[in-house]
Amino acid sequence: MTVSSVGVASVAVLEDAASSAATATTLSGPSSGTTGVASTNFTVGANGTITGTVTVTPSDAADGGTFTPTTVAISSGTPTATFTYTPASVGVKTISISDDGGLTDATPLSYTS
Repeated sequence: MTVSSVGVASVAVLEDAASSAATATTLSGPSSGTTGVASTNFTVGANGTITGTVTVTPSDAADGGTFTPTTVAISSGTPTATFTYTPASVGVKTISISDDGGLTDATPLSYTS
């Protein structure tokens, strides 16, 4: 009986360690590109397991660029998503993301066009 109880307890510990809940989004992508041309992919994810679906919206701080698509969704089944950015003018842009899941937003990236 003691061996059986220990086996069950160790399985429960493994489940908890493998399924830590996400607390923040992640953002990675290119640092430069050409004005008027779509960038290579930016990638959005989370730092743990997501419950439900979280919609993420990219922004360039109203600098006039275009994101394709304009929002992306991440979930436990699709833990990452990508978008591209087409800058409208020359200069350094700040690419940031916001989400509707209450997660801490990733650190913004600088993108030079």
